[in-house]
Amino acid sequence: MINLEEARRIVQAFLSESGEGEGVSYCLLEDKTQEFESGWVFRFTRREINENPEEENKYVGGGPLIVDKNDGGVFRTGGKSIEFYIDMFRKNKDRLRRLR
Repeated sequence: MINLEEARRIVQAFLSESGEGEGVSYCLLEDKTQEFESGWVFRFTRREINENPEEENKYVGGGPLIVDKNDGGVFRTGGKSIEFYIDMFRKNKDRLRRLR
């Protein structure tokens, strides 16, 4: 089992690696982190959008990430409600795309 701080480090490392490959920098939206019995939901955005919220061209990208409390696995969500993905994770997390 991992704790919230470990989960945060895992997702930050994943976003850092992803951003390097894409030539962008991502940041977590800390106040949007959501815990449920099996993991955490982490929302993120591009750093420049977070630092300049007035900017007209908002980033629209992938959905939040879920981090598994048991093994620290990182799972992608999509455009449906986060409740849909949490429910899917609870029932059969193998149906979600594991990123790490």
